[in-house]
Amino acid sequence: MSNTSSVSGLEGVPDVIRRYFVLDAEREIDSIVALFSDDATVVDEGQTRHGTTAIRAWQTGPASQYTYTTDVLGTDALSVDRFVVTARLAGNFPGGIAELKWDFTVAGDRISQLVIAPSRPHRASRPRISPASARQRRHTGSRRSRGRTPESRRTSPRSAGTPWSTSPRTSSSPPTSPLSGGPTR
Repeated sequence: MSNTSSVSGLEGVPDVIRRYFVLDAEREIDSIVALFSDDATVVDEGQTRHGTTAIRAWQTGPASQYTYTTDVLGTDALSVDRFVVTARLAGNFPGGIAELKWDFTVAGDRISQLVIAPSRPHRASRPRISPASARQRRHTGSRRSRGRTPESRRTSPRSAGTPWSTSPRTSSSPPTSPLSGGPTR
C-alpha cells in the first residue's frame, strides 16, 4: 500500500524527520526503520515499542493497516533535539480523518523517540467579564445574568443566528459581546 504525504511545512525540522514522512508515504519499511536508533522507542495508539525489531513489527502491522494521506499543518521546535509535527490524516481508517501530533526526539541523524498521539482540540477560552459586568454581578448578586439584557438572555446567538448584541447602539462605542463585555469581532 502506498500513502501520500505533503512534506511542505517541514522546512524547519531535521532531515531525519522529513525523510520519515517521505518514506512513510512510500511505505519503505526498511528505510523507515533505518531512521531509528537501535534503542529507539515508538509510542502509537497507546502501545510502546522499544528497539528496531519492535518498530519494524509496528511498521509491518498496525502502521500498515490503512492507506491515508498526510498533510502537515505545522511544526514546533521544543528544544534542539525535540520537534513536534502536527498533521491531518485522511484515509480508510475508522472516522476517515484524524489530526495527530508526532513528537520526535532526535539523536544525531537518528530518531531516538517518537510519540504519536491525537492532537488536542483547541478549546474556546473562558468568557471574559468586563469590569462593569463584574461590578453589576457583585451589586445584584446574580451570577446568571452576567450583564446581559433580558433580550439577549432569551435569544441564543448560535441557534437563532442573531448578532451578539440585540439592543441598538446608542453611543459611539463598538458593540459588545454579552459574554465578554468586550467588542464583538
